[in-house]
Amino acid sequence: MRQQSGAILLAAFKGPRDFWRARHGGRGLWLYDGVTVIGFLLRTAGYAALTALRPGRGYAQRASSSARYMGRAWRVMLGQ
Repeated sequence: MRQQSGAILLAAFKGPRDFWRARHGGRGLWLYDGVTVIGFLLRTAGYAALTALRPGRGYAQRASSSARYMGRAWRVMLGQ
């Protein structure tokens, strides 16, 4: 599978975020952003724990991927 560009990956976060803003206004946007970032944080922590408990099963790669997604979601939240 080919690696997607950063702009395409950021668009994956911006599209649903823009839809939320259109439906609920800007005031509740912090809630959407918070749930997204916390969700990726929990996924990262869960996969990191599984990496320690069951090494060699690909959980380290999933933890790393989730951490990158969390960083991208954080940048979208901050408007970068």
